Amino acid sequence: MVTTLRLVREIGTIPTGRPILHEGGTVTFRAYEGNRWVGWVGDGREWQGANYGRRRWWCACRQDGGDEIPRWGTGIKFATRASAVDALSEAIGDHDDQR
Repeated sequence: MVTTLRLVREIGTIPTGRPILHEGGTVTFRAYEGNRWVGWVGDGREWQGANYGRRRWWCACRQDGGDEIPRWGTGIKFATRASAVDALSEAIGDHDDQR
């Protein structure tokens, strides 16, 4: 079962004070299923020696407090944000189906 997710742009930082970005990325979104925070979706660009490569997307399953769903992340492997959201949605839906 695929879950519908709502994305909210995140301007926060990780505990070190650095922005929540991945390798040359410019934007990160918190992903919510209803009011439940279920993970992250963001962009990144791999360093290619003299500059960054093309924009790619990643997703990760994370939750505040006790994780109901095991934590995982994909790295920057998706060509579009929609495909990263679909991967996270499918993983969340699969986990919810198993409960």
